[in-house]
Amino acid sequence: MNLLVLTSIYPQPDDEKNIGVTPVVKYFCEEWVKQGHNVLVIHNSSYYPKLFYLLPDNIIKKTNSKFGIVIPNKNQSKILNTTCKGVRCYRLPMLKIIPKSIYTEKQVASQFDKIESIIFGDGFKPDIIIGHWENPQIQLIAKMKERWNIKSSLVFHGLVYINQKKYWNYLKDKINSLDVIGARSEAIANELKSIIDHKVAPFICYSGIENRYFHNIDNQLSLINCKQFDSYLFVGRLIKRKNIDSIITVLNKIYLNEEFTLRLIGEGAEKEKLISIVENLYRSDNIKFLGYKDHDEVIEYMAMTEVFIMISDNETFGLVYIEAMSQGCIVVASRHGGMDGIIKDEINGFLCEQGNIDELTYICSKIRDMPKDEKKRIALNAIKTATKFSSSNVAKEYLENIIK
Repeated sequence: MNLLVLTSIYPQPDDEKNIGVTPVVKYFCEEWVKQGHNVLVIHNSSYYPKLFYLLPDNIIKKTNSKFGIVIPNKNQSKILNTTCKGVRCYRLPMLKIIPKSIYTEKQVASQFDKIESIIFGDGFKPDIIIGHWENPQIQLIAKMKERWNIKSSLVFHGLVYINQKKYWNYLKDKINSLDVIGARSEAIANELKSIIDHKVAPFICYSGIENRYFHNIDNQLSLINCKQFDSYLFVGRLIKRKNIDSIITVLNKIYLNEEFTLRLIGEGAEKEKLISIVENLYRSDNIKFLGYKDHDEVIEYMAMTEVFIMISDNETFGLVYIEAMSQGCIVVASRHGGMDGIIKDEINGFLCEQGNIDELTYICSKIRDMPKDEKKRIALNAIKTATKFSSSNVAKEYLENIIK
């Protein structure tokens, strides 16, 4: 089949190294190519007025952190045409004046004309349209559905625009015109059901990890037995909504003068503030800021770590949780987020209220004091859960949810 994929976020060769662009759509596209499909990606990236890029770097970082967005670098305001692992991708930047504002009808119409010119110029006739993120995908896909009358779908990674009253009336009919809608977590799916009376219930669009990261049963036991005692890991952007300060506060409290290790992988606007907190607690020997690491390095750190913690606000399904589980980590994730329905408390991990210091203290104390056999049981269950999320399986299931 010919799959036309529209997305607001897609990793590109000229991305800054630590910009934090999620590769989730890229992974799906590469798997679909492996499964014999022809995939064309339209990356509807955002760029901002030139004056914005004259601001000091620390101001841009603070804007990123406050709004929970990724501001692309200036180079990404350029059109780009690439092919990687069989996936063709056109980056078609769109000017955005204010973060989290919706694109105008005029901008959407202009973007549609560009896309139509590209796909028919290439002789590409889509069988299915697949979208990720609300804006401008809702408007574009609804227009494509009306013009071409082919199967259309959209996956919500969060509800940013349809939750705003000023946009809801404009967007609701366009959403209802789509054949299938999906959500990146049960929490988002339930929220969608409460505000959208769609003809088909939203499916859950989980991500998968590469088969090479899974271990056979003998290696699983060896992996768990070689974990560093009292070791913790966070992987992600160092921004406010990730509640990293809560993790630091809790571990400092429960270990008092005892030794532990917390490794923080990632960059972000909160880094200097977090370093200051650690220094004021005299915990620089225990808490390490490792900066950006490539994917294989991250997996290596997961393999040596006992506990992975990320209790972010408004967290959708995060592939990093599944990766940590595949490496035998005991995962502590946000309750009412993307891991609801996947992690079950004290069975294959723990769920904690977003940023709740008291609950996180209870959970981390419980894990610290657990007998070794209990930790091993949870870690093995985590690995077993993760095996359901191989990239090939979830990509195939994703398409089946649209086609059926």
